[in-house]
Amino acid sequence: MEKKTLKKILCSGTALVLAGALCGCSIKFGVNKEPKLDAVVAKATNGENYEEMKITYEDFRKEYKYYLVNSKIEDDKAEDVAATCKQQRTKIINYLINEQVYLQKAKEMGLYELTEEEQKEVDEDVESKIAQQIKYYGEQAEQELIKQSESNTESASASDSSGDTSAESNDTSGEQTSETESVPSMTDEEKEQKGSEMLDSMLSQCGMTRDDLHWWAQSSKIYEKLKAKLGENVSYEDAEEKFKEYQAQAEKLYNSDVDTYQQQYMDQVWLPEGSRLIKHVLLGFDSETQSEIKNLRNDGEDEKADKLRAEKAEELKSKQEEVEKKIDDGEDISKLITEYSADATGSMMYPDGYTVIPNSNQYMEEFQEAAFVPQKIGERTSCVTDYGVHIMVYVGDAKVSEETLKAYTDKIYELLQQNEYAEKMSEWTKEYDFDIDYDALRIDAPTDESSVSSGEESTDNSSEESN
Repeated sequence: MEKKTLKKILCSGTALVLAGALCGCSIKFGVNKEPKLDAVVAKATNGENYEEMKITYEDFRKEYKYYLVNSKIEDDKAEDVAATCKQQRTKIINYLINEQVYLQKAKEMGLYELTEEEQKEVDEDVESKIAQQIKYYGEQAEQELIKQSESNTESASASDSSGDTSAESNDTSGEQTSETESVPSMTDEEKEQKGSEMLDSMLSQCGMTRDDLHWWAQSSKIYEKLKAKLGENVSYEDAEEKFKEYQAQAEKLYNSDVDTYQQQYMDQVWLPEGSRLIKHVLLGFDSETQSEIKNLRNDGEDEKADKLRAEKAEELKSKQEEVEKKIDDGEDISKLITEYSADATGSMMYPDGYTVIPNSNQYMEEFQEAAFVPQKIGERTSCVTDYGVHIMVYVGDAKVSEETLKAYTDKIYELLQQNEYAEKMSEWTKEYDFDIDYDALRIDAPTDESSVSSGEESTDNSSEESN
């Protein structure tokens, strides 16, 4: 039987539908009666133009049903999902409140209307994502067709096998037909048509149309514009200053607790003077020897462990001399690592060499001490640990690269901009003092004002959370 291979399409991004072909799925909201669609479930009570800032149950319901449908939740009061659904309802109303706030402020600051170029970006983004959704659904439709065909074939075979033997022996033409029959497939046009129907069916379940997907993208663009505008209050110099403070904290922690300093990866932002890059060829002991040494250590038999280690190291003497001669003759140690080292895989993760800092406990004591024996870059030394013989070369001074410094500073700059936005959103949300119908939304009233989120997370459209 000839079978066509199908490629499963996986998509991501704003408002992508990835939960599967859910058309026809019925959503239940527990035993609660839903409010009317035009019922106001949240509204501003103070501030300029506060009368315009209202959220209807229909606004909330679109977001919530989109989450339920794409999470394959049919009953939001089922024991295994009830708590998660309540949390999601809280997130959605918080998002919708924040959306009301940032849209209002965008209007006041002249950021609400999109430029022709910005509108084009939104339109193209939405068209692209809708096309991806349609393609995904179309592929699913074809897979369902193939599964159904295979199921029918199996059923027919089972039915034939239960018939009389004379029919089986005489009807050879039927067998030949089934062997050469191809698994049905769909044309690209058919898949696109079916995928489009399935997408619209899913949206219909949520009380939505494609216009809602377009609005989500447009609202997100307005949010990005407002966030960028507020971010202008933060300078890159502020980020550089913050990074210097972070480096000072790293230095202080290194001097007081070097283990914690390394555990918290502070060595990625600041390194003490004298830090080195070390490359090594490990002539490793066999696993049986390593286990025996480890067991002796665990039993407190350090002298026996050291004696065994020394004996095994002596057996590797000729191989050690061979490698050391090649290094002395100018052969690249990276090539020798590949050829000889039992730690070749680990060394590949650190192509510039292992960073060894003074006073560190990260490596075995013998390795740590040997790393600082060479006086000049390029010199070599060796040591023996419980893992084998290490032939080590001091290849350079370890420093935090300029690329790394900039990457951290850029991240701090981004976080400072986000904090600026979050602080403003918190201030504005308090200004409008939203009244929420907690009973209608089936969520718990907050214990304090901070329960209404105004940070970065709450500005993400709930359509993204459902994917």
